[in-house]
Amino acid sequence: MRQHLSNAVNSRFPRLSWDIWGASRTIRQARPPEALPALANARQRWAKAPVAPISAEPRLLLVVPMADHAEIPWLPAEGNYSFELFETAKACLGAERVDTLRIHPHQTTAEYHRTIIDRLINGQFTHVLCRIDIESNGGPHWSWDEFVRLLRREWSGVFLPLTYDSAYPYVSMHLDRVTRLHHRAMPIVLDRPISRVIRPHRPAAGPLFLPLSDASTHAIDQALEGVEPDLDLTFIGNVTGYPYRAQLLEQLENAGLNITVNPQGRSHDAMPGFTSYAHALRRSKVTLNFTRCNGVPVTQLKTRMLEGSLFGAVVASDNALYARDYFVEGEEFISYRDPQDLKEQLTSLLADDERLSAMRERAHAKADVLRVRNFWEATDRALRQRSMPPILAA
Repeated sequence: MRQHLSNAVNSRFPRLSWDIWGASRTIRQARPPEALPALANARQRWAKAPVAPISAEPRLLLVVPMADHAEIPWLPAEGNYSFELFETAKACLGAERVDTLRIHPHQTTAEYHRTIIDRLINGQFTHVLCRIDIESNGGPHWSWDEFVRLLRREWSGVFLPLTYDSAYPYVSMHLDRVTRLHHRAMPIVLDRPISRVIRPHRPAAGPLFLPLSDASTHAIDQALEGVEPDLDLTFIGNVTGYPYRAQLLEQLENAGLNITVNPQGRSHDAMPGFTSYAHALRRSKVTLNFTRCNGVPVTQLKTRMLEGSLFGAVVASDNALYARDYFVEGEEFISYRDPQDLKEQLTSLLADDERLSAMRERAHAKADVLRVRNFWEATDRALRQRSMPPILAA
């Protein structure tokens, strides 16, 4: 209900809730009157003391793992995207130039902020990547604007705030505030273009895919050796709590399509192992990709588009927006207007083994190119557009 009310208000007054929220954050974080003399003295000290300089031979990137990955093993093929970001960063940027930092869940907000900043200064890093739609210690209270206030005073590098679902207004609000507070913050957004949603004329990276390392890809390929596609059409993902997905699946089934939902045997609430997820995709001749954000009528780029293609399925997407920036429609994936359109396309495709096989091979080859470098190349392009220090060699 709150989300729908927020959408209604935002449609009429696009930035009202953002401005109110930002003002309330500023007021709440303001020092009390009795602290003003101390604040003035602190400002004098900051003015006299320069930001910690970066050495002539700095480290390049610090990757701060995400709190929601803390319980996932730090190993290949486990679905730990913090691990995948770190491993692909080493492959693209150089292993000696990249490092990671674990945040203990029992650290307070102030402690984990200090831990990151001290590591950046002592390690002489030029860039730091953190996912900002959750707290690094798993805490319930969003504090990344407090972090960047400290960061900009003490460190002169580039802050790379990563978000997954910027379609949700509160996530975009957070990203907008961080970007306004820190002029050297360059957002990375998975799901949609964000540059005109937050600060105009400041390019951001995205939409793009979460990466997958060589080690994980090799481990999964070994585990799936000999698995053949035996399911015509699948959907792999959560349905409970996703009204749009449930409604569309019902419409497709009413049109006469036989859809196997979650052949890997996942429950509605429990996530399957990553290899089981890949195994279900390998068994799929065609798999569905639903692009709409749950609860918000916004089309998103889904990493499922990459993973489905990589693990052997032809992806059938309900919208080709953003997907066609990476894959060739009709040759590497298909999109459809309505259930009847999908039924006609699927009937034709499944009756032509040669075409189906060619599409799977082309999609796999494209995904194999994108899985390591897409994330970092898109980030590097945005950095160069912003005249910020790049992360990849020219």
